[in-house]
Amino acid sequence: MNLKRQTKHDLTVYAHILNSALGVEERNQNWAAFCKKWSAETDLQLAETDDIQKADFIFLATGGVEHLYTSHFLAGCAIPSAIYAPEGSNAFASMSEIRGFLKLRGLSALCYDASVLSLREFALIARSRRLLAQSHVVMWGETAPWLVASTPDSAHLGAFATRVSHLDWNVLDWQHHVMDSAVESVWAEMPSEGVCAHHLENACRLSSALKAWCMAHDVDAVSVGCFPLLAQCVPACLAVSDLLDAGYPAACENDLCSAMAMLVADILELNTSPAWMANLVNIRGQQIWVQHCTIA
Repeated sequence: MNLKRQTKHDLTVYAHILNSALGVEERNQNWAAFCKKWSAETDLQLAETDDIQKADFIFLATGGVEHLYTSHFLAGCAIPSAIYAPEGSNAFASMSEIRGFLKLRGLSALCYDASVLSLREFALIARSRRLLAQSHVVMWGETAPWLVASTPDSAHLGAFATRVSHLDWNVLDWQHHVMDSAVESVWAEMPSEGVCAHHLENACRLSSALKAWCMAHDVDAVSVGCFPLLAQCVPACLAVSDLLDAGYPAACENDLCSAMAMLVADILELNTSPAWMANLVNIRGQQIWVQHCTIA
């Protein structure tokens, strides 16, 4: 089965524009210049939105907009923490005043700085808040008992606002999953020396069922509690590796922190190859040793 996750990387980035009542012409000029810069420096789509709570970042088109920002903030709106202001304009001064307003409240803002971030990097970071809030992480089975710091509850996910579901393996009903001919051919070609053919078939059936379920239910990341399955002689390692190959961030032992870190890296497009969750086993100078039983 050629199951490949359709990523959300092609989504449009949304900007909410603030400008003073007397600065309409300046607003149009600065926004047009920004759109030209955006097209030249990113491969992402850009669109305006009138709803500040749906925006990925706020574009300060003129000066004198501090009160517009603070009025939304004080009204309790979930406004973006990412702000762009054209350099060499009063809008940049407004951004500085807004940063001071937030700092007094123990908060900060992601303000574009060309010396630190490219415009594309700024866009990806700004967009990540919305994509994380739209994401769905599914945790299968029980959490490994030795994870005493890697299983925060949903309340501790804070600003991520990511949906997390806990499902029993029985929901998957992988034992009755029918593999298609493509999966069966891959299974038949796998090295099987020293491996029980029945156990290998079960591992492939679990992998095929899990990928099909993720595709059908719009899942963005997966974590598996695999040890109860081992009692049935069914390792989930192959399934996790296959999910990584299919474009799904996938973690072991229901380590939610690792699953979220992999999802964030995926959304920010930090990986040139699938992320790999592994155990740290040694540190020597500038080198680290890691090991685990799953890799793409």
